[in-house]
Amino acid sequence: MARRFYLRLLLGAYLGLPGKEVKINRKNRGKPVLDISVHPEEIHFSMAKSEDRLLVGISASSHIGVDLEPATRKACNALGVAKRYFSPAEATALAELDPEFLQPSFLRVWACKEAVVKASGMGIANQFARFTVDTDISSPAAVLDFDGKGRGEWSLALVRPQDDFLGAVAIEDKLSALKTFQLLPAAHRSG
Repeated sequence: MARRFYLRLLLGAYLGLPGKEVKINRKNRGKPVLDISVHPEEIHFSMAKSEDRLLVGISASSHIGVDLEPATRKACNALGVAKRYFSPAEATALAELDPEFLQPSFLRVWACKEAVVKASGMGIANQFARFTVDTDISSPAAVLDFDGKGRGEWSLALVRPQDDFLGAVAIEDKLSALKTFQLLPAAHRSG
């Protein structure tokens, strides 16, 4: 797969190795991790694919999760999905929104929740209701509560790799810096 190829190239750059020497395993719930028998360095990563785009997050300090969604994606039954899978606080907040803000708020919540679940390594099944993220699109993305214990050390950030895509990045730590890079095909690079 092309996405694994690019992931190995990026991780190899961080590890100082050719991409083909990067060994990746999966934990029991499917989270990809570096094979610690080959790579003792603490590098955490996450990857999300949407259409023909790929978002990769890499952290040297904390588990990381990313999600990528088309910014124009519409949920067929946003309130029904929220009521069934999101936390009660999120479902209530979304139900109280002016209809014009429902789809962008729902998409933001979905992307943030996907990123948090990926960072935690819990897997998606029955996990979305365990925590609450901010539904207000005018506020910075944030975890408001995790398992009834407050926000903890979770940090969320939104990225716009392109105008028509929304990305979310989550780590269970204080986010001190976020650097973004866009890799372009060779035909798009200027000489």
